[in-house]
Amino acid sequence: MEEPDSASTIATTYSSCSPTKPLDSFTNPHAHTFPDVQSSRPPPIHNRDHDPADPFAIATFPWIGLSIRDHQLLKRHAQLLSSEDVHEAEDACRLLLDVYIHDFPAEIFLQRPGILQALCALVESKKEPLPSQAFACLEALSSQFAVRFREVSMSMLAEEAIDHVQLGDCSMSVPRSSSSFPRSSFNAIWSGSPSSSGSYGSRSTTASRSSASLDAVSMETPEETLELQLRQLTFPVYLCAVIECCLNTLGETLPLGIARPLLLLDLTCRLLRVVVHPSLWVSQSPSSLKVAENVLHSLKAAGNRILYHATQTERGMHHVQKSRLIYVGLVKAVCILLDIVSLSHVDVFPPPFRSCIPWICQDESLGLSYPAIRGKCLRYLEALNPISCDVYVSAVDVCSAMTATCDFLRGFDSKCPSAFPSLAQRALKGIPSLVFHQSNHFIETCFQLCSAALGALPEKSRPFMKLVVRLLAYPNTGVRKQIYESLFNFCAGILNVDSAADPNRAPGQEVIFLLSTEVLREVVLYGLFQQETRLSAQNILSLLSQKLLIRNNAVWNRLKTVARTLFCGLFVHADLDSDFGRRIISWAQSQPDDEALFDSVTRLRAAFVLMFHPNRLVRGQGAELILKRIKTTAYLRLHGDTLKPDVQHSFDDLHVEEPFSTESLERSMTIWTDTRMDMTVRWPALRQIFLHLRKPEAHPAFYGMHGPDTLVSMLRLILERTELNYTPENLVLLLETVLTVLLYNDKWRTENAAITHIYEYILCVLSLIPVGTPMWNQLQCAGSSIIFLLTFSDMIIRRDGSLSICCTFYRAVLNPCNMMFHDFHQKQSQVGSSCDLLRSPVAEMLVIHWNVSLAGGVTSLLTEEKDVWNVDFAPRLTIDDRTKLVLRTTHPMWGFVAAARMLESAGSHGAAMEALDAMKVYQILWSFLPMTQQTELPHSVESAFRYISVLPHNSSDLLLLSRIADFVAVSAQKHSRAGRSSPAACWIHSLIVDSRSMFVEAVRKSNKELTLLATGKTSLRVPYIAACKALMKSAWNLFEHVSSVVGSDEWDMAQVLEVFIETLRGTLNSPVQDFGALVASEKCVALFCSNPLVAKQPESISFVPSVICCLSTITQNNSEPSVSFLGRAIVRSAALALLNLACYQLEYNMFPAMLESWRSQDENFLWILPLFAHRDPVVRAAALSTAAALCSFREGRVAMINAVKFVPGGLWNTALSFVFSEDEPDLVKYSAIRLLTVLLQLDAKRSDLVLLDDESNVELEGNDALFSMLDRLDFYQMIFRLLQKFGGAIHSRTPGEYLVGAVFNLCATILRRLGKRCLVKFQETQFFHAALHVCFLARKFVEDSPKIVDRVGVFCDLYALIIVAAGLEEIVTNVVAENMHTVSAAFTLLSTPAPVSHTLWLNIYTALSICLRNPSVKEAGWKYIEDQHTALLHNSKYILSLATVEPDHQRLQIAYLTFVESLTERDQPEVDDFLWRGTETIGSLVTSFLVGQFAQPAAWEVAGWSELLKRLLLRYDAVRRVAMDSGLVETVIDALLEMDSTVSKDLHVHSRNVLKSRMTEPVKTCLELLMNLLFGNVEAKRLAVKKGLASVLISLWITIVCDVESLHIIFLRLLCTFGAACQESLASFVKESDHCHTMPLTLFHVIITDLEEQLAQPLPHPDITPLLFDLLAQMSLNPQCRVFIRKSISIHRALPAPTTTPRRPKASQVLDAMWLHVLANLSFFDDGLLLILAKEDICSILFDYLEVDGLFKEVYISAMLILRNVTFCRKGMIRLTGARGVLARLLRLSSLHSEPKVRVYALSCLLEVLHDQVKLRHAAKAICFDELYHARADDEPQMFQLRARVLACLDDRPGASYEER
Repeated sequence: MEEPDSASTIATTYSSCSPTKPLDSFTNPHAHTFPDVQSSRPPPIHNRDHDPADPFAIATFPWIGLSIRDHQLLKRHAQLLSSEDVHEAEDACRLLLDVYIHDFPAEIFLQRPGILQALCALVESKKEPLPSQAFACLEALSSQFAVRFREVSMSMLAEEAIDHVQLGDCSMSVPRSSSSFPRSSFNAIWSGSPSSSGSYGSRSTTASRSSASLDAVSMETPEETLELQLRQLTFPVYLCAVIECCLNTLGETLPLGIARPLLLLDLTCRLLRVVVHPSLWVSQSPSSLKVAENVLHSLKAAGNRILYHATQTERGMHHVQKSRLIYVGLVKAVCILLDIVSLSHVDVFPPPFRSCIPWICQDESLGLSYPAIRGKCLRYLEALNPISCDVYVSAVDVCSAMTATCDFLRGFDSKCPSAFPSLAQRALKGIPSLVFHQSNHFIETCFQLCSAALGALPEKSRPFMKLVVRLLAYPNTGVRKQIYESLFNFCAGILNVDSAADPNRAPGQEVIFLLSTEVLREVVLYGLFQQETRLSAQNILSLLSQKLLIRNNAVWNRLKTVARTLFCGLFVHADLDSDFGRRIISWAQSQPDDEALFDSVTRLRAAFVLMFHPNRLVRGQGAELILKRIKTTAYLRLHGDTLKPDVQHSFDDLHVEEPFSTESLERSMTIWTDTRMDMTVRWPALRQIFLHLRKPEAHPAFYGMHGPDTLVSMLRLILERTELNYTPENLVLLLETVLTVLLYNDKWRTENAAITHIYEYILCVLSLIPVGTPMWNQLQCAGSSIIFLLTFSDMIIRRDGSLSICCTFYRAVLNPCNMMFHDFHQKQSQVGSSCDLLRSPVAEMLVIHWNVSLAGGVTSLLTEEKDVWNVDFAPRLTIDDRTKLVLRTTHPMWGFVAAARMLESAGSHGAAMEALDAMKVYQILWSFLPMTQQTELPHSVESAFRYISVLPHNSSDLLLLSRIADFVAVSAQKHSRAGRSSPAACWIHSLIVDSRSMFVEAVRKSNKELTLLATGKTSLRVPYIAACKALMKSAWNLFEHVSSVVGSDEWDMAQVLEVFIETLRGTLNSPVQDFGALVASEKCVALFCSNPLVAKQPESISFVPSVICCLSTITQNNSEPSVSFLGRAIVRSAALALLNLACYQLEYNMFPAMLESWRSQDENFLWILPLFAHRDPVVRAAALSTAAALCSFREGRVAMINAVKFVPGGLWNTALSFVFSEDEPDLVKYSAIRLLTVLLQLDAKRSDLVLLDDESNVELEGNDALFSMLDRLDFYQMIFRLLQKFGGAIHSRTPGEYLVGAVFNLCATILRRLGKRCLVKFQETQFFHAALHVCFLARKFVEDSPKIVDRVGVFCDLYALIIVAAGLEEIVTNVVAENMHTVSAAFTLLSTPAPVSHTLWLNIYTALSICLRNPSVKEAGWKYIEDQHTALLHNSKYILSLATVEPDHQRLQIAYLTFVESLTERDQPEVDDFLWRGTETIGSLVTSFLVGQFAQPAAWEVAGWSELLKRLLLRYDAVRRVAMDSGLVETVIDALLEMDSTVSKDLHVHSRNVLKSRMTEPVKTCLELLMNLLFGNVEAKRLAVKKGLASVLISLWITIVCDVESLHIIFLRLLCTFGAACQESLASFVKESDHCHTMPLTLFHVIITDLEEQLAQPLPHPDITPLLFDLLAQMSLNPQCRVFIRKSISIHRALPAPTTTPRRPKASQVLDAMWLHVLANLSFFDDGLLLILAKEDICSILFDYLEVDGLFKEVYISAMLILRNVTFCRKGMIRLTGARGVLARLLRLSSLHSEPKVRVYALSCLLEVLHDQVKLRHAAKAICFDELYHARADDEPQMFQLRARVLACLDDRPGASYEER
């Protein structure tokens, strides 16, 4: 039962801690109804030291101390309420209602119950209008109690929430509780006494003001407090008392109407349900017993009142509507109260309450309108009286069947075969209700469905057959007769002569559903034997037996097949006295087979059956038929196939290949008769015996083994339940075995034909298997065949004329076939077995439900829009007009419609008020409707608001208009969640917005007349004055809810606001001030000022002086603001209004123009000081937030400082006193911290904060003073303690949660201002550890919160603080590493809804990027990052899809990409897997975004994007593929070309240096991107060749690259990457440029020219020169480039002259190594060798390099490689062999050189020389090669083979082995 619970929902919210916006609780239109937000750790609601199973959520509220003045005031007021003077008591009620209830916290009236007791007494008073006034006070008090209960419960949940969170190592200390409504900490410093929190030596300015010490105000003494606490009223007892008052007013006279008591009853019952736990009934404490007594008394009174109005409803039409409405409201209240008592304690219910529960359950109108109520009551009824509950449950089942019946009838369509199965299911569910409505239409529709379904869906016949059988087997005799008659009529309408003669029809197909075995068996074996259905069954069978009417051979043959199995049941009814009996006899006579219903064998059996008939004439007919058959048949066997039913031929089809053998039969018999063996073994043995007995030759042996007797013995054991291990298949096998014996063993059949117990065994076995099971039909066939064979044999044996067993059997047993053919386990329906329910108390329940279901719902029934098939109602099921009226009155929507029509057609004000009264009651019941139906409530009600067509002029008009406003206000309050689509929005629009409405004008007129009356300028009659005040109060109440339902832009609020201001001014200027009007108008002003459309208007400047004047007036009347509650409601509303105005005016930049309106008469802000000292914490919080808003600009700051300059410590001490106070609630501390934050954020004058250093006696100013002050105050420890006291709640954001966010914001501001010296102080107090713990704790609450979007502010502030702190000192990230749960919390928060979380995400990603620079954070946090892969993926998709034109979006994207970049710094496989996991990967998203952004000019300005893309391109092949597919190659080349064009064009405008500075970075970025993109990507290189990259690079070289060293280096690196492993790229190096201005140039020329320039320098560039040689080495591998190399490079310049030795300096060695590397590459090619051999002494020079020690190993390797490659050329071989001592040198190099590769190349060279030069091979024999035999540890693998081949060349002996050599 979903409905809004005003006593349990928490609506208080708070905003972010931005200093320019107020608290949401202040700006929320309903926030002023949730005041008194106390400390985040309120006092305990119940004593936790007692039994934990305390049955009270709140027994007594936290105690609130009062001043003596307030105490005496309330005591005096209680006496006035008890006064005998009616006018005095009435005035006291009005003052209490208008002022005191709003000023004092509601629990004060419970703690000092004198006023409540007086009000309860006045409700019972007979003196008008005291009961009405007292009841209004109780209503207001109960509403305030609901508010306070929510607030205290929220605080209690916040306190207990930590207990339900698994904190682990992150637990925080639980703070202590604080008292309720503590006095302000500002009192001490305002009164002049030193404040402990503010005594930091601050120099105070002029303190000329003198004030009395506020601490001297007298309060209640401890003795008085103890006495009062003993007499206080508990909350549950108060609720019970109010419930009793409401029930008493709902009697016969109804002096207060019905709406007000029911509304209050609903509220109090809800509160009682929440307050009292079901454990109340097991608690033995005195308080629990007292509350239990009161609750039981309330339940008893509620039960009596329900029974009273229930009987009033039954008495007649006059009492129906009003009593019924009261009854429904009371039932709702009872349904709420049921939750107080659990099902295990229902015995505590008093008798009247017990009696009302059955009444509620049987009320069908109530059940249809509110099914949840009946469902709950039925559970309690079952616990109270299970027997009675069964009746109601049965009735509910029948009602469900009725609904299914109507759904079936309504949904039947013969043209839609696909719906037939579902229709059959509905019909089956609706069959039990047939006994009640007995609808022929339903029966005929079922038959039509089955007829149509079997014609359309023959393969799905099962559900339709089941439907027909269930109908024919209906347990109620009267209904069964009706069904058979309907079936006969249905068949007669189809099977007739006309249909048979129609060539277009096939009648047999239409009744084929009757020709199934199950259906026809019901007709034959049930219908024919029952008196009420016999005639219809006979007529049906007569129609079916006529082939002429069937006129369909297939159907006729199917009928014959089914009838053949049922012939016994048919021929039992043969006689000569009736047409049907004679027809049966005729079926047994000889007929042509195609016309006969039975075949010849079945007709012979029928003749045997007729011989056993009791009538001798019929027996004679049977004998005559047998005689004719004997005469016409040569031999009539009495066994075998002749007497065997057709179904028994099934076992003849079994093919048994094994021939019969006596040994096999004996073996099977041994197993079958062995009782020691398990039956699972014996049954297969019987199966084998059965197969043997199918052969006639097996029967003698079986008879000799006494086999038949064993079969009968097994039957006996089964029936005696001695043997239980059998299945239906086993029983069929046993009977078929017996039947086989009877068929083939005449001797045994004759011997046992007269034994009676065999018949008994067979009949009993037939009842063991339920009907409908798969084996039932086979069992029946076998059993009936056994009995027939036995009885026929007995008849033949008896020759003495005595009555045979066969006749005895048919007379006693078979007639009427109840045992042989009947379903022994027929399904008896308890629901439809009789009509007893129609004679029970639930009869009306069934009647109403049938009519509603048949009509299609309540709406159709009440609108008389019923279907045409309703005409066959049973007369007893037709409801009367009174029942319809009851149903209409009960239903929440139709009752409301009826009441609205009454209002529209009201003939007098009294009738209109009664209609409004009823409409208010239905407002309570709307919550039972779905939200969609709530929005469909009639909108035509607004026409009733124009009931008064002219301006109201008398008290009756005003009171009616007041009632209308109250009604709309309640609607708006209860159903504001529906928004503008709710009916309340339309009603408010018609009442206020519509220009034809007189409501606003009436309010204005009443306000004006009351103002004139207050000033003495007019005189009015007392009733008119009361009516005007009532209208004004209703208007204020309505205006509170307008903006929450109707948009502010839809109506002119200026006229309403003018009324507020007029009321304020008139009340303030009046000699006698009406504080009630002030309270109402100030609340509305505060509400409307929270609307931006109002607050931002310049006209709102007029609000401020009026509100400040009101504050001054109240302050003057209350000299004790810090201890007294008088005027609290006005002060709170005014403070909220000022706060909203200040914040919105600041937001819309209306300051300092409006600053003058905020000054009081003394040109200062002195009006705010009493607010700082006020006892209400909301007032103090609002005042501090207002001060923060006013201090946000210079003029306001100066004025605020001057206002508090006489206070010791000034504004700083004022704010700090709230922060340091232990008694201040978190809400106040939050506002004070916001004020401090604002003061620190502005560029304040140095004189704003001056501090005297006691040690150096020097005045400190500015930041120095701030740092010293914070240090002396121990500010850092205080902040740490605030974090330790943090407590949160799951369902709502507590003030403590806002406080921690404000603390983080303040600390970030302090760090920005004071820097590292302040950071050290925070670290000393472990502040950051505590902050991160708070983050973990808050995350536990927030992640399960339904309002997570509103609760991420604390995390946003925390991560902003981490950003600031980590930016100052990297050591802060170590704290993050020690508290890695913060990282987990961060990733959890990334799943919060967007776009409200953009700032949070920005801070999270920025903070994580900074922290992940710390390796320890990265290592520890990686597991959290991996766990949140899915969240990060979804977050990535959203962030990267944002438009980059928005600066906020761009900042968020940069932060995210920076975070991804910090992840990619971790070069490990798990990072690769993380980025490329899944089908849609983070890496692809980031790459696609970055590539897409580089097509936009703005992207080049974002350095972070390009750096990340460069890194990703370099590291991941997947990124390069994605970039390639996205066209990044073309994009970058086009960008380079555009940059080149830009430089060329701007050369005549700007100097080259200017262009260099402007274009260097973009060009560098593009070159690096292209380089990383081409890295290892051959396809990208080929694409770059096609796009003319070489020409672009040549042009860039000329314009800018050659002059900028950084670009020069990157340019050469790009060329190296471009040419690596790609012949197409190298070929483009020698291709001339496509650009006209660089036409003859090639990249080769650029490289060679650059190389020559570098070599010409004394010291070549260490970075550029190696890159040039690398390029030259790459080009040496391309044939086209080698052509240019031969033309451009001289080998003589490359290597030293022959007369010089190799160069030893390292710089020279590097050049030699690079040259030799190029020559080594060239040596692999023939054209390269020609270039090398151009130097005559090249071999000698190379040998010289190899024999000099101390060179780079690259020099040795390249030199030896060139020598080896030279040997492959004939000219080179000649040069090499011509060198001096070549063999010795090669041998020495191959065996002794330190470089393994040199040894390999040398040995390979030696092998080539020896192999090619025979002379040298002979000369080598004189050389010792022993050194070649010694292998070295670092030898290359091919060294062994090369040595073997060299030695083989030296040894010419054939067949010599390597060892020998």
